[in-house]
Amino acid sequence: QTEAIKRPLACSSMQNLLLHFPGGISSDEGSNCLFLSDTNHHRIIIFDGSGKILDCIGSSPGFEDGDFEAAKLMRPAASFYHGTEDCLY
Repeated sequence: QTEAIKRPLACSSMQNLLLHFPGGISSDEGSNCLFLSDTNHHRIIIFDGSGKILDCIGSSPGFEDGDFEAAKLMRPAASFYHGTEDCLY
């Protein structure tokens, strides 16, 4: 298998192009970032102000804390960015 196939679904090049039931969106005005819940891909996509994908949070369905690639989310429907705490809920 190629490396792209072995990687988690987090943000492979093809996965970046597709949304499956996008949900809530929140923003960090300080860094000009948007956080979009991609519910049925079990991830939150981080965009800059121009719409460029910067990163993804979540790799597969589940309930597991960790760095962006290791974290597992179960159908995130919304998010809230708290600027003072620099934390995404």
